[in-house]
Amino acid sequence: MREQVRMQAGELHDTVPRRVYGIFALTDESYSLLAGRDPASLTGRRVHLIQLLSHGYWVVGGTVGALASTAMPQGINGIDFALTALFVVLAFEHARKRTNLNAVVNGTVASALAFVVGRQQFLSVAMGTFLLLTIVTYLAWIHRVEFGVTAVK
Repeated sequence: MREQVRMQAGELHDTVPRRVYGIFALTDESYSLLAGRDPASLTGRRVHLIQLLSHGYWVVGGTVGALASTAMPQGINGIDFALTALFVVLAFEHARKRTNLNAVVNGTVASALAFVVGRQQFLSVAMGTFLLLTIVTYLAWIHRVEFGVTAVK
């Protein structure tokens, strides 16, 4: 009995730091890699390794980018659009692969509302709206699961 308790405590000790690091290391890249996988194939070690590699790529890439930026001339026009284009492509890929489009719909609605209502504070309005829509979507899903309502196909 004591051996089982020690083993469970050891397993807990092993997973708590990994989970804390997993929260810290969550990036859009690691999320996109993990969200597209079959959940049955994702062991704790595999997720942790993906997050470690992603974190390492961020650190190395950020350092190389900071050093390389010192050699670039000031005022390159259009380079700011690259990040926007990246996220548009990621959104299209997500929509193409997934059957659940709640995130895409919520993001589109939040962006449109922020564009119309809060142009001066676009990001704050869009993120707040997206958060509220995501919470409402989650609560609606919980309500459907709780009462056994299933989607009609």
